[in-house]
Amino acid sequence: MFQKQFDQHPLHSTIEIAKARGKQLIYHSASTLGLWNCMIARRSRVPNAADYQQYHHARQIISKIAAGHAVAV
Repeated sequence: MFQKQFDQHPLHSTIEIAKARGKQLIYHSASTLGLWNCMIARRSRVPNAADYQQYHHARQIISKIAAGHAVAV
C-alpha cells in the first residue's frame, strides 16, 4: 500500500513502511515468545475516555476534509 505512494511521497512512505515492518517484527517476536494472547488483549482493550475524545476529534477533522471533496461514484 505504501509502496504505491512511494514516488509521490518518498519520506512519508519510508516512515510508514518502517512502522509496519516494526509492528510485524514485534508481533512475530511476541508470538515466538508465547506472548500472542497478551498482544491480542492489548489490541482488544476497551477504549477509555481519552481514546473516545481522540477518535471524535480525528473524525471531525476527517469529516471537514471530506466535506470539501466530491465523491467519485
